[in-house]
Amino acid sequence: MIKKRFLLLLLTSALGYCATAQPACTASLRNNFITVLQNRTLILTHIEKLKTDTHPTCMAYRGLLRAQMSKEVNWPPDKYSYFEKSKLDIDSAIKADPANAEARLMRLLVQANAPKFLGYHNNIDEDTNKLMSHLREGTSSNKDIMLFIINRLLETNSVTQTHGKELQKLKQKFS
Repeated sequence: MIKKRFLLLLLTSALGYCATAQPACTASLRNNFITVLQNRTLILTHIEKLKTDTHPTCMAYRGLLRAQMSKEVNWPPDKYSYFEKSKLDIDSAIKADPANAEARLMRLLVQANAPKFLGYHNNIDEDTNKLMSHLREGTSSNKDIMLFIINRLLETNSVTQTHGKELQKLKQKFS
């Protein structure tokens, strides 16, 4: 009887951990976000590390890195190839996990900075609204993720002045 209870406790604890655990790929990228995006070698290194990762958050980060890499290369076919792979990674991540705030943030960052002629800008308002709802509800148990999302949103030109003020208040709340 004690063994069964112990196993049940162990199983429920493990399931709870798996449901809330963050993928290993994100901590390094989140902590060094600006540095990585400004260094071509680091971008390529992280793309390679994430090449086969199918976790939606990791796929979204890989998509963002590929979009950044499309800015780093000079040959137009390479630019386009990186950008198309970026879209595929990010949209696949959101399709796999529509509630994933980091995946939505990555799509928002790419779409807000993509040239309009590429036609990849239709979800900016949707993603902004979903992220704002996520932040208002405080649905992430990780304050570092919440602050990361807030800081990235404040850096974009896609948030309204009203959202900006609300983000500042939320930033204080999570700090």
